[in-house]
Amino acid sequence: MKIKEDGETPCARFECPRCQHSDYRMSTASPGEETQERCPRCGALMTVTGRVTPDWLSFVLGEIGKCCEVEDFVAREDRMEFEVRPAPSKSFFLRFLKKLKGRGYICAVRTVDGSSRLYVVRAQRPQRGRLSLSFGLLAATALSTFLAGRYLLFGSTSMGILFSFAIISMLGAHELAHMLAARKHGIQTSPPFFIPFPSALGTMGAIIEMREPPPSRDAMVEVGSAGPIAGFILAVVFLTVGLILSSPAEEGGLYLSPLLFVFLRRLLGLPQFLNLHPFAYAGWVMLVVTMLNLMPLGQLDGGHVARAVLGPERHFRLTRSLSLFLFLTGFVFPELPFWVWGFLAFILFSREHPGPLDDVSPIGRTAKVRTALCLFIFILCLPTPGW
Repeated sequence: MKIKEDGETPCARFECPRCQHSDYRMSTASPGEETQERCPRCGALMTVTGRVTPDWLSFVLGEIGKCCEVEDFVAREDRMEFEVRPAPSKSFFLRFLKKLKGRGYICAVRTVDGSSRLYVVRAQRPQRGRLSLSFGLLAATALSTFLAGRYLLFGSTSMGILFSFAIISMLGAHELAHMLAARKHGIQTSPPFFIPFPSALGTMGAIIEMREPPPSRDAMVEVGSAGPIAGFILAVVFLTVGLILSSPAEEGGLYLSPLLFVFLRRLLGLPQFLNLHPFAYAGWVMLVVTMLNLMPLGQLDGGHVARAVLGPERHFRLTRSLSLFLFLTGFVFPELPFWVWGFLAFILFSREHPGPLDDVSPIGRTAKVRTALCLFIFILCLPTPGW
């Protein structure tokens, strides 16, 4: 059944006589008439109790009618589901989402059994930013990375300060890029939270929390790729400066070095063995972190990009397959730590990525370029044995 061309909506209020559940559905049935519609709660047959369309539903139907034909719908004030044809365009969906947010709703579009379904639900009230916690964790991480550089890595106060500065700068650039890209697309986020940790690095990184899904696949690619790209650029700067400031050594070195690390060392004409400057070591660490983060797994940054490009089913299969492959490397190459990453990914990413709100529209050219750039960065950060 469709909305009539004159704009009149065949809408009726249904109520379950057994559990009193009620909702609005597309129907021409008369009040008092028992229908074949089933109650979603108890399964009993529902009865039509009225034919008045409430204002909130009239608004949504009117907006959808500007782009699509409504084939069917079931609606309550806090949740509405519409079967539409054709699927809403990318531009219409973004305009519709903006209008809905002004009324306290968000929407999503999915393909279900070959048809397009548009969902409208109440938006959750955003939480406050907790800036004091963010600054407190930043100070704690600055201290923990300084202590790691001073006592565990370089044995010098000045070197510890430089190491802490480089790590904080690169992690901060990574998270700030995520946050700016999210806000560009109207996505509310938390402030960045740094994670201090007593280890050789002094930190387990930093995170931000997206408080709502990205509006589109394009937005998901941009938000997911912004952090790794920004962190990578700054890592190249610190790595280059650090390699220039490093001094020759008689022996030693890093067992696994990113491809870009080896390329820059050779480009600068440096010897195989070096006493790494804190900037160079921090840059090396950031390249490894970027490589791990760009793996197309679950909800890692690379996972966001891959989910936008591949869709839910193919991305989930890729996540499970790659997790298993990484885990099995532990039996073939026990000296490599990737088996731990694979094990954690297999446990943590056991469900499909939820995806963007508009999971129907294809990605655009800019998103494809960003995806290719992420793949290129990932290759540059891959480890090579020895120097």
